[in-house]
Amino acid sequence: MVSAALLALVGIGPVAIGIPSAHAGDREYLAMLKSWGYPVNDKTTDSLVTIGHALCTDLLAGTSKDDEAEALRKQAPNLSYAKARNVVTVAQRTLCPETLQP
Repeated sequence: MVSAALLALVGIGPVAIGIPSAHAGDREYLAMLKSWGYPVNDKTTDSLVTIGHALCTDLLAGTSKDDEAEALRKQAPNLSYAKARNVVTVAQRTLCPETLQP
């Protein structure tokens, strides 16, 4: 499921219809991604939210930010490591701030 979402992040592959009632954290996540230049629209919303929550699940389970960014980059070759790391940062700031280091 996340692999398809990653493809949507870089603008290729199938995507889902947008979420009509996204949670506040989801809306903040999407707004921040959009402000950083990521393709956020009705076609990518579900996929992007799925990515964000999957990242948080992994981070909460102990996966490092660097490992998450590398996994994103490997699954979406058009996404640079820096952009993948930005996606992880946005997820942490908006969806799972408890994963940020003090």
